[in-house]
Amino acid sequence: MILTLSLNSLTMTAGFYGESSRQVFRLSVSPGRTADDFRLQLAQLARLSGTEDRLRGAIIASVAPRLTQAAAQAAHQLCGVRPYIIGPGLKTGIDIKINDPSQLGADLCAMAAGLAARYPLPAILVNISEATTLSYIDDRARYLGTVICPGLGIGLKSLVDSAELLNPVPLEAPERALGMNSDESVRSGLIYGAAGMLDALIARIRAEHPAETLVATGESARAVLPHCKEAMHFDEHLLTDGMRHIFLRQQPRKS
Repeated sequence: MILTLSLNSLTMTAGFYGESSRQVFRLSVSPGRTADDFRLQLAQLARLSGTEDRLRGAIIASVAPRLTQAAAQAAHQLCGVRPYIIGPGLKTGIDIKINDPSQLGADLCAMAAGLAARYPLPAILVNISEATTLSYIDDRARYLGTVICPGLGIGLKSLVDSAELLNPVPLEAPERALGMNSDESVRSGLIYGAAGMLDALIARIRAEHPAETLVATGESARAVLPHCKEAMHFDEHLLTDGMRHIFLRQQPRKS
């Protein structure tokens, strides 16, 4: 069994993988989380998944540098071996062709690895999370670039913070594009606006690079994808599955 651990400043996603099994947990985190905090939480998750005595390794994808080492210490204590940390020098199967490969987020690298392992290339990878990103991976598994846009949560927070008469709303599409009240109007702008933006950006990327495969992931994808004109494969566990794929690439090949 292996542990995959994805971290950003708001959430932790922990995956427990056997040869033919997968259990994934998503939890909130706080900026001051210590190694002991992570160890206790991961030990509890390991017990829930029934894997506490069977973990043989771990891999971490972190875009929260302040939390990375604390999480790595906790994973080391839980698994008995030092975890792999996705970054420069680790074999991923993806040839990163942006100007400075070290600038590519570990989460996007892991998603690209998961996509390349499971779907036909070339492909566009759409991640609708804290940020909304579109990435292009060509038919030689080369990562050629990314579009980064504000996520739905960031857009909603910006509206609420800057307009006293607007309130938080659920990220669900209204029945019609023209809202009949403030809540419907905000939901329409967020959901239909995101869907229209994705369609337009996919068209722009395709004008520069061929891509028949479209794969989407992220916690807000379910709200947006039904309203896109472009049909996309939805892969809920692309991130953690990609991390597992990278972990296995580090293992010695059997003769």
